[in-house]
Amino acid sequence: MRSLPLRAALLAPIATLAACSAPEPGVEIVPAEPGSGTATASPSTHEPSPSPSAAEPSSPPATDPSSAPEPTGTPFGESVAVPFPVGAYEHEFDGTADVLYTVGDVAATAPGTVGFTLTVEIPELGRVFGMGNMTVTCDAGGGRVAAATGDGLGEAEAGTHTFAMECPVPGDTGELLVAIEHHDERLEFTGIPD
Repeated sequence: MRSLPLRAALLAPIATLAACSAPEPGVEIVPAEPGSGTATASPSTHEPSPSPSAAEPSSPPATDPSSAPEPTGTPFGESVAVPFPVGAYEHEFDGTADVLYTVGDVAATAPGTVGFTLTVEIPELGRVFGMGNMTVTCDAGGGRVAAATGDGLGEAEAGTHTFAMECPVPGDTGELLVAIEHHDERLEFTGIPD
């Protein structure tokens, strides 16, 4: 006859003990106080939650269209300030100044197209401000699409720079999200086109 390994012989009584020592409904195990080495059982102070009945079909919660979540982006027409260092070179940086980004004048320009202006207000930074790596996208619920502009986005001096842009969107567009990714920042502007 072959003998059971010691682990298997010890495992069976431990599993049985664990199954038999489960607390009754309404009793909860309270962890031991540090240093006491024992846990205690006490009557539960909370009511058990009713389990769903198999006879009752679960239905999705009722949704109220007026309780739709508010858009999370900055409303069209409002500016977002992003600080940039002042100075031409890193060893010359002397504080920061805010560059302001604004998406405004959002309106349908043709069937399936929404036009808007992107305004970038650049303070005196002591250098030109690069916008060549800026990407602007629109999302009307069907996925992001690139915004087009006839103006080139390149380097700009201090001042206010406005770019006319447009995006293809479905004809029944409600909420529109315009996202700007620039210098490791993502800015989101939302609203309903006029």
